[in-house]
Amino acid sequence: MLLVEFYFTPVGRRTRFLKLKGIKMKAEIERTEKQTKYNNENNKLLRRGNMKYFSIILTVMVAALIGRSSEDLTGWEFDQSTQQSFYLLEDVAIDGFTVEGDGTGSGDGTCDYYSDDNSNGVVDQGEWHSTGECDVIGAFRVGVCSNPAYQGSQLLCESLGEDWNTDEEICIGWRYADASGNTTVPLMGKEGSEENGEYPNTFYYANPGESAYLKIYDASNGSILDLTPGSELPGWELNSIFTIAGTSTAGNAFGCTDSDACNHNADATADDGSCLFNDCAGECGGSAEVDDCGVCNGGNADDLGCGCFQPGPSGCDNACGSNLAIDECGVCGGSDYNCEDAG
Repeated sequence: MLLVEFYFTPVGRRTRFLKLKGIKMKAEIERTEKQTKYNNENNKLLRRGNMKYFSIILTVMVAALIGRSSEDLTGWEFDQSTQQSFYLLEDVAIDGFTVEGDGTGSGDGTCDYYSDDNSNGVVDQGEWHSTGECDVIGAFRVGVCSNPAYQGSQLLCESLGEDWNTDEEICIGWRYADASGNTTVPLMGKEGSEENGEYPNTFYYANPGESAYLKIYDASNGSILDLTPGSELPGWELNSIFTIAGTSTAGNAFGCTDSDACNHNADATADDGSCLFNDCAGECGGSAEVDDCGVCNGGNADDLGCGCFQPGPSGCDNACGSNLAIDECGVCGGSDYNCEDAG
């Protein structure tokens, strides 16, 4: 069982978990006048956060039961560690608009749904699928020491002549964004040994004092963006909740995202409807079209009325393919046999 204690500092609110060891413990909260003023100004935030803290406590208590948490649209996944910390983001916006979502994790709310994909009647790994309507916030770290014995410290790893590899991005937690504010992102900490499982492996999770970095999946545009926090992200600390004050923001680069377009923008993360395509004459965004005869910008000039590339109407009867002529009697297609009878 866990108890949450709130305490305040001049730079913000922090929350620490206290373990109950068979006796009741009282959480003492000391406030200076400055801290009390801060508390009053943020009273609304505290009210909104009550259910969040309950969710965090629940996350810790059931950590050993949940296992791996996966998000299928982003491919982000992490293993539950008993070493946990949290970033609580007051507000999050993408392109100036409040994020979409209910702030839950896998299988907790309305942002994903369960599908018994293998029809065995058991909830298996990967059978929770995103609805595609919620934004997702992920926490990441980099850094793997070539000698596992020094994985807990980049400084120690490098000072002893080992390599600190930063090529691999490691997800240490994710959460669906919360449109109402106070999105709580878990940060799993390092524990176990190198051999305790396949990636993602808790042995390579956050070290004490190490700050994570954040990304957000924009469900509206299907883009993954860097998330700039509203305030500085503190280093990882066991059983701590750090409130990230202000609005954390991300922005798309708008442009043409269709790779077949002649004005494709490889740097664009969201399509703005500006895509152009070469016309039949090779002009980007041109208006030339192939006509019915397969001629670019031909205007069907090669069809004289009898089909493409065919002679036009002919003969005295003005018909396609006709070679009739007016005979001596003045009759179209006549035989000149008897002009009087013809008359």
